[in-house]
Amino acid sequence: MKKHHIIILAAILLTSCSQRQDEISREGIYQGVFTHGNFTDNISFEIKKDSTDWQVFFTSLEQNAFQIPARDVLVKNESINFRLQSDAYTYDFTNAWNDDKTQLSGTLKVDTVSVPYTLQKQNSIDENGIQAEEVLFSSDGLQLGGTIWNPTKPANKAIIFITSSGGADRSGSRAEAIYFANKGFTTLRQKRHRGFRGRLATGNHGRAVIR
Repeated sequence: MKKHHIIILAAILLTSCSQRQDEISREGIYQGVFTHGNFTDNISFEIKKDSTDWQVFFTSLEQNAFQIPARDVLVKNESINFRLQSDAYTYDFTNAWNDDKTQLSGTLKVDTVSVPYTLQKQNSIDENGIQAEEVLFSSDGLQLGGTIWNPTKPANKAIIFITSSGGADRSGSRAEAIYFANKGFTTLRQKRHRGFRGRLATGNHGRAVIR
């Protein structure tokens, strides 16, 4: 009887491990170009699973959308469907993985319009391949500080993140800075009213500008 129980337990463990490996193979960032008529947009879905539920985050740099969480995420067999909601429209995404989980083929439906697209799975982001550098600079007598993230493959583009002037620190924009740096952007994360390594900035805050 004990041997029988051990065999059952081993089978359960193997099934659980196999299921988790399948989930891991589905997780990742899928990117591609969405085209409808004269409209073209580079979009990406980040798909991951926590302890209980699947999550999808939508990003479109052209639409100033970064990591927008999707609603009603449903994974069944080889499909993953979800929804994005704006003030005026509901965007329904219906997707299916290919056999090796390296591609996502889907359809976006808005009202009566349906548009197909194909997204490719990207290599994992290697944060260690990006160099971070603490910097100090001044503007109209105000001493400011921040962090510059230098991409491994520069695209001659730059972007600046300015966080709130309240009590929050710059950690809230860290993920965004890393994301854009992996896209070739040189990124600066700056705290409006804080200087280098947490020291308070000095000068007239109201006159501070970035040149």
